[in-house]
Amino acid sequence: MRYSVWPVLVILVIFIAPSAAQSRRPMAKTDPNLTELKKESEIFENIVNTALRQAVPHPMFIAGKARGSYLEGYGITFTMTINLNRKLILFPKKKDENPPRSEEEEIHTFLARIRHKLTTVLEMYGDTLKQLTGDAHISLVVHVLSRSVLTNENFTRIMVLTTTKDTIAEHRRKVNTKEFYSKVHYVEY
Repeated sequence: MRYSVWPVLVILVIFIAPSAAQSRRPMAKTDPNLTELKKESEIFENIVNTALRQAVPHPMFIAGKARGSYLEGYGITFTMTINLNRKLILFPKKKDENPPRSEEEEIHTFLARIRHKLTTVLEMYGDTLKQLTGDAHISLVVHVLSRSVLTNENFTRIMVLTTTKDTIAEHRRKVNTKEFYSKVHYVEY
């Protein structure tokens, strides 16, 4: 009696080859649990909104509270709007009052205060977004609306602060605030 090896080899190839091919493939990154990420995002939104209320002189300036959006392959972005036009309604200048600083200087100081406050939020609370992987980005985008009273010009400034979860984790180990601030990518236009 002669047995053929071919049927046994065919069966082995059918069952072993696919599992061997799967073991050679790189492991795919795990997708975040979007339900949990939404909860974490809402908590982070509240933290950012509280920081904004502390950074701006009046809560009416905050025209749009922080809202987070998850972007697959990138990370999460929080967008908010501040309307400086409301300052004129709430705190009108007296006719005989000479402004100590130009509007440009005032806006620059205002933006610096917001930048500092939001960078501190990233530093202290960025690691609370646990569903994100280490290379995921966390971005804060602030739209600042303003209107010049003298020239009646409207303009918008956009501030973007971006870092990664890895940068935040590295900061936690080193505890160097100045170095962390330098690693947060900042764009204003």
